[in-house]
Amino acid sequence: MKYSTPELYLKINAPDLDVVEKAHANWEDALERYGKHLSEIRSRMNPATRKLANSLSLHDAEVLLFKNNGELVVAELRQGDTHVFLVYVLVKNPLITKIKPWPFSSKAVRWLYDEFDADAKDVQQHEVLLSDGRIWTLNFSRIVLFESARPHAPSKGSDSRRQPVRMGGSRPQ
Repeated sequence: MKYSTPELYLKINAPDLDVVEKAHANWEDALERYGKHLSEIRSRMNPATRKLANSLSLHDAEVLLFKNNGELVVAELRQGDTHVFLVYVLVKNPLITKIKPWPFSSKAVRWLYDEFDADAKDVQQHEVLLSDGRIWTLNFSRIVLFESARPHAPSKGSDSRRQPVRMGGSRPQ
């Protein structure tokens, strides 16, 4: 992670108020630099990556599933009543690193923040910091994004059909 680093995240959560205030200023600066970076790489991102990077905030979403078969990674997240499914078509195996020491709980893993990058050869990278101190680094050629409202128990006399699934992503080539 190049902008909002795990070290900066730890400082924002430090017990010393002076450290926290300085870290917040640094965080705002990092967000501004990352915004400029996103503007520079936007044309190299596929539509689903752009949507995920620019308009779909997964901050604090609960991570329900992360499966890797060497060619694809499938992640399922829950944010409120919405389930988000991310399918990455990999160009190489994901790198999963663990930050040590990590002072926060590893129960109920949450998506804290993420960063994107893209190279000139259409390889895109997604780095995600999770609440248990893991960082996922995913290098991919394409991502497919599905969102689905979690069905509620129908009330008496209501329409019990499932909510439609919204899909976004690039088409296979």
